[in-house]
Amino acid sequence: MKLDRDTALLTAAGSAICGATAVLAFESTLQSEPHKSAMAVGSVVLFDTLSMFLYLLALHLGWLHLDRWALACFSAARSTKWRRWWVRPAM
Repeated sequence: MKLDRDTALLTAAGSAICGATAVLAFESTLQSEPHKSAMAVGSVVLFDTLSMFLYLLALHLGWLHLDRWALACFSAARSTKWRRWWVRPAM
């Protein structure tokens, strides 16, 4: 995607760890320019938000053959935000 080193590392950290918080924490380690971290935060948040809806759409259309618990485990790698309402304890 022709990203410079700092932007690529910040985006990778945000995607792999926990999102925008990881980008901002990793920014001080890299001592990168603020616009590079803003670009990384924007792309991580954008793709995280898109994936929340695309996973649900894929499940609804039958492209993912997962029950609720398996989908929650599958999506936990992408987002910890929407697990809160998707996974409810069994009664």
